[in-house]
Parts: sequence; C-alpha cells; structure tokens
Amino acid sequence: MYKVYLLKKIPIMKIVLFLLLISLAFVTNSCTFIEAIRSQESTLLDSTDKVDTNTVALDTTSEFNAYYIVNIACGYDYDSLDKIGKNIAATNSLVYTTYDRIYTTQKGIILPDDAEDEIYRGGYYPRRYADRAISIEMYYDFLPESATNTNVDSAFNNSPAAKKMILVGGVFDKFHKKSADSLTQLLLPLYPFTKIINAMLYDGCMH
Repeated sequence: MYKVYLLKKIPIMKIVLFLLLISLAFVTNSCTFIEAIRSQESTLLDSTDKVDTNTVALDTTSEFNAYYIVNIACGYDYDSLDKIGKNIAATNSLVYTTYDRIYTTQKGIILPDDAEDEIYRGGYYPRRYADRAISIEMYYDFLPESATNTNVDSAFNNSPAAKKMILVGGVFDKFHKKSADSLTQLLLPLYPFTKIINAMLYDGCMH
C-alpha cells in the first residue's frame, strides 16, 4: 500500500514543481525587462533625482502620459532655434539631435521623403518618451488639445500657429521632476524664458 501511495503522489509533485519553475522564470524575465528600461532611462537623467516607487505608479492603462517638458524657446525661425540648441549642447555637454528629421518652410519639421519609415516619411513624427536630448519640435504637439485630438484640424493646419516650433531641452516623466527643475535652473541665467510645461504625450502605437 505504501508503494502505491508514493506512485500516485510523484506525478502530482512533478506537475506542481514544473508550474512553480515556469512562474519563477516568467517573473524573473519580466523584472529583467523592466529594470533594463529603467536603467536605460537613468543614464539620460539626473542621478540625484531619486524616486520613491512606493508612492508613484506608472499609468499603464492610458496611451497618453504626463510629462514635464523643459521649454527653452519658441518661435517660427528654425535657424535661430537650431543655433541656440547647438550652443547649449556644446557648452553644457548635452546632446542636440534632429532625430533624423529635416525642416521645410512648407511643412515644418518632417521626416525626409526617403526615410525608412514609409508611413511617416514627408510628415512630422513627434518626439516621444523621456530623454534629456535637446531638439526642435512642432509646438502643437505639446498643446493640451493634442492629448484628445491627435489629428490637428485643417483650419489649424492653415493658420500661422501650425508652423510654430519649440526648442525642447528635455522630456521628463513624473519620476524625474527634479531633473527637469535642475536643467531649467541651469539654463535660466542665459535663457531667461526657459520654463517647464506639462504635456500629455502619446505613448501608444504609431504604426
């Protein structure tokens, strides 16, 4: 009877052990993936900006998320904004990038017609996610309306405001408000119009 009892128990134990191993592997891989993303972000942000993960949580249910945008300057002259951005990057060991986009007087900032992205070539592909690079963006993408209407209406497209641009000093998520403040304080002495604006940026799928 004892031998029969063991034979009945062994298969169940193996099944339970197998399920436990699968669960452990899934949790480990998930944590590794999340930590890799956070590690990549931390290299771009202020190392002194510590986060209390017990009191702040990411919104994973929305395709829009709140960001702090360091707004250095706004205007309609791309060359002037470009000059300011390059100067700030050179004097403060920061990164200035176009994200492989170009500027045209007709459309503003766009991906070139020969860009690899066939969907957005010839059009504006907005800056997304948190990083500390300096770039010139189309200002309308940072308006409150952009969070509820991703397609700007034709009347706006034909207005001068549609061509307005913003020199962005950095995009910071809600975990790194201190980083946005630090960068703003760094730039204010020479660029007195620098300020932080709140924007809801689209984090969903673009393709």
